Amino acid sequence: MLDSTHEFAQLSPVIDNNSGAELTIMARSARQGLLYMTQSAWDRLNDAHTYLFTDYGRGEYQIFKSKQDVLDANDKKTDYQIIRIETEANADNVDKILNGEYDRSKIWIIFRVKENEGYDRLFYKKLEPRQGEIKSTTRMDTSKFTSI
Repeated sequence: MLDSTHEFAQLSPVIDNNSGAELTIMARSARQGLLYMTQSAWDRLNDAHTYLFTDYGRGEYQIFKSKQDVLDANDKKTDYQIIRIETEANADNVDKILNGEYDRSKIWIIFRVKENEGYDRLFYKKLEPRQGEIKSTTRMDTSKFTSI
């Protein structure tokens, strides 16, 4: 069985003891607090019998039963959703992406599923000040600037 499910990083069938239903359990790692999912894995969460097991490391894990469960993983909802599209770095490729011309199999969605302050700027419009953080400003000396 593992031979046929390894390609998709999943276990199937898993029998639900309560209902007797056959479930598919996808498995992903989110050890830095970030969960990377392909578009096809995301779409598979539309199936009520497909769950997502997410390993946070150190014995911590979470099981998501729906797309909304993934989005609700944080106490504070994120302001931005991050989509990564695999492509070579050139202007034509970026223009194609902006025009909706891209290979759907190259799409990855990055979710913040556990606190990690190092990535907060990517997911939130306004960051809350950290405890003990001192707000200070320094006035710039504009006389040191030169014109081009």
